[in-house]
Amino acid sequence: MGSGLRGFKAAVSFLTRVPVKGEQEEWLSRAPAWFPTVGALVGALVGLSYAAAESIVGSGPGAVVAVALGMLVTGAFHEDGLADTADSFGSGHVGDRALEIMRDSLLGTNGTLALAIAVLWRVAVVASLDVWPALAALVISGALGRAAVVVMMGISPSTRPDSVGRQMVIGTDSKIVVTAVATALGIGVLAGGWWVLPSAVSTVPIVWWMRRTAVDKVGGVTGDVLGAAEQLCEMAILGVILAIARSGGDLWWL
Repeated sequence: MGSGLRGFKAAVSFLTRVPVKGEQEEWLSRAPAWFPTVGALVGALVGLSYAAAESIVGSGPGAVVAVALGMLVTGAFHEDGLADTADSFGSGHVGDRALEIMRDSLLGTNGTLALAIAVLWRVAVVASLDVWPALAALVISGALGRAAVVVMMGISPSTRPDSVGRQMVIGTDSKIVVTAVATALGIGVLAGGWWVLPSAVSTVPIVWWMRRTAVDKVGGVTGDVLGAAEQLCEMAILGVILAIARSGGDLWWL
């Protein structure tokens, strides 16, 4: 089996709950280059499930079903990071105490609110879009959101020396970052044409702010911080695409 396929399988194993045969941990350093691809596949699954559910129960309930399916497939991996990061960063603490709060499995007020807003936002945006623009939006946000994570990994120090994710952060060099970004942009162009450009731009301030805040608060990025950044980027991208669609922007393939 080629190293590329092993990296893809490692990315699937790391980012989703899809069962993957074989030992993947030794290939985690190759996984980040595949994050946008896996994110796009998850987005496509969510978008197609929305198309099916919308035709049966309508846009609102259909969006709930689709978003819930996405969280089921990923094991709410990034949502968990968002909630833990919100609790930590919102606590007012820094350093080891902030890391302790981030590790705590109990959900606090800040984490609860952040998680609720993120889920409600995605449901509301998807329900506000027609079926095919929603599919494009979910593919683009899935790919670019994961690419933003890879960029953060490439430009940030890792805080936890004993974490599995540290292997990926250390191994994420400029080549992997460029590959991930190029892949995400390519997928975005295929899914939505020029829609990908403002979508990508919307992630830049989020990556910059999250990296700066993480370094100030806990000395670098953690898996939870990366998950939070991914969620915020997805939310921004979906908002941008909704604005484009409402202003009359059309998909190139419709």
